[in-house]
Amino acid sequence: GAVNRLNFTVDELYTMDMGINGSPALTTNTRTGDSFTVSWNKDGKSYYHVFSYNKKSNTYAAFSVIYQTSQEAQYRPVLQHMTETFVPA
Repeated sequence: GAVNRLNFTVDELYTMDMGINGSPALTTNTRTGDSFTVSWNKDGKSYYHVFSYNKKSNTYAAFSVIYQTSQEAQYRPVLQHMTETFVPA
């Protein structure tokens, strides 16, 4: 995790993430309060990104996975498990 020293809002961090990645057409775009999950496909690869912000400690944590889109069936249960069990510090 990282301390949010510049006090960005979750919306600002989401916008920055999308801008850094070229504003892709999202295949997943889930936002719930202080977290978001996004994914997209580009050039035969799938990108999956989970972000969570902790207001109490003013910190955030994230993880990303990149895999071949042709291996979606193999990665889907792994990503689901990672997302459901992700506990940022």
